[in-house]
Amino acid sequence: MNHHEQVPSFQSKFRAHVQSMVDTITDLGNPFSDESKEPVSLGSNIVAGEPDVSAVVIDGAGVVQMLKPGTTKTFKEDNKAVFEPYIARWLEKVKRVYVVWNVYLQCRLKSSIR
Repeated sequence: MNHHEQVPSFQSKFRAHVQSMVDTITDLGNPFSDESKEPVSLGSNIVAGEPDVSAVVIDGAGVVQMLKPGTTKTFKEDNKAVFEPYIARWLEKVKRVYVVWNVYLQCRLKSSIR
């Protein structure tokens, strides 16, 4: 039994979609660069500028994994040298920063399979 994405018809449709996207980017330019030929049709962020945002929600564990600890030896040192400055940079752009962390409760089904 094959996965549905391994079926030849699916693969040929996928190839056609990718080729269509490549052709569009070739014609109009890369939508992720400022050198695009038609910024209005590619995204409102280029035309409208920065969105008016007053708060941001950050995945705390993701930030810890993303940032490089450098020469710090403890989490407390890492927090002061890396994590807090990262959050402070966000506070220059928005009024509120919410850092969320995953909590696994014992009464959850997931916890029974860990």
